[in-house]
Amino acid sequence: MKIGIFGGTFNPIHNCHLRIAKQVWRQMKLDRVVFVPSGHPPHKPEAMIQAPQNRLTLVRLAIADSPYFDLSDQEVSRSGKSYAIETVEAFRQEYPGAEIFFILGVDAFLEIDSWRDVERLIRICHFVVVSRQGFSFQQMGKLKRPIQADTPSLLALDRGRIRKKEILLKSGKTLFLLKLPSCPISSTQVRERLKARQDMKNLLPEAVKSYILKNRLYQD
Repeated sequence: MKIGIFGGTFNPIHNCHLRIAKQVWRQMKLDRVVFVPSGHPPHKPEAMIQAPQNRLTLVRLAIADSPYFDLSDQEVSRSGKSYAIETVEAFRQEYPGAEIFFILGVDAFLEIDSWRDVERLIRICHFVVVSRQGFSFQQMGKLKRPIQADTPSLLALDRGRIRKKEILLKSGKTLFLLKLPSCPISSTQVRERLKARQDMKNLLPEAVKSYILKNRLYQD
């Protein structure tokens, strides 16, 4: 069984999150993609983030019609900060024998040197790093942990000449780099438009938009 873990604040979840999850599910031939909204992310100020239970509800509404998507509340339910190593370990216990694929944007991967217990993390799961507007795969060359990929390949990914690159890590796990079609929506943009009472067409699933407007989330 191949399980994808798609974590993030989802503050709020929007249509690009869903497109990314679907594309990774298809390209990586995953059995499931499990959305894991963070409870208290260590790298973001909590004052900027909607309450965990609200974000959990929004994700649940967004994926309700997708048979290959699941939702996990483990980070929301966990006390204290949310760390990737704890999440992956919990999935290994829940799905013994499954291959775990940790899905994240290249922007998040560029911060991996600061993650808790990262040496263990790269020994127990694969990584699927997807392109993100405003960031490049070439920036990975600046990481302290060596990524055994030649610069021309990373440049080819950034320019769209190739769409996928696999890098075998010393741990035996694989780092998959995926160049996905550009999707310009961001949670910051969504929050700004909600606060300004602007049109949300094509940014949010209808059920998510209805819940946000009904409960006046992100609007004060």
